[in-house]
Amino acid sequence: MAGKTKRAGGKYARSHSTMIPAAAIVCRALERIPEVTRISLGFITAGMRTVATRRIKVAIANDAALKLSMRDHISHQEVYIYLASADSKAFAITTLKKIAISERMTITGEL
Repeated sequence: MAGKTKRAGGKYARSHSTMIPAAAIVCRALERIPEVTRISLGFITAGMRTVATRRIKVAIANDAALKLSMRDHISHQEVYIYLASADSKAFAITTLKKIAISERMTITGEL
């Protein structure tokens, strides 16, 4: 059984299913959006210097994908969010902003 920071199946790609806590919060909310077709988790970089706030940096990967670089207190992870169409980027970014406000995260990048 998967815990809070592990996901598999459904919209998640590949077998790498472990997430940092900040990524788990964001991905849990984004997987409920019908426009999101796939979530691909990247490697975790741990043992970094401590930061006070969680951060999300948004970059446009291609026409229908977003690259999220998420920084937790002592770790970092990149997550790719694939969308059904290029038009649904605005809705996904609006959802990210709502998540960031409710979870007290800082969001930057191509908004």
